Amino acid sequence: DLYVALSPCMSGYAEIGMALETAKKGNPFESWIGMYASDAFQLAALNDRKYIDNLASRETISDPRYLELKSTFKYACKLEANFWSSFL
Repeated sequence: DLYVALSPCMSGYAEIGMALETAKKGNPFESWIGMYASDAFQLAALNDRKYIDNLASRETISDPRYLELKSTFKYACKLEANFWSSFL
């Protein structure tokens, strides 16, 4: 549950960091962008996705359990989207 709930944050920050990488010079958030675009963070985000995939491939997930995890993931995505929308 925890990995599923945190995955949108981890993957989202990795994606946003990479998307902003070219615009970081002189940006007041340059250090923030650099951290999330860094090879180390990108690798951590990749390992997070691989870990969830590995868990899913090892487990037999019942339909009700899958729906619970899907709901958790969707809600976490909504929270992340709302967070980023607050800056617009």
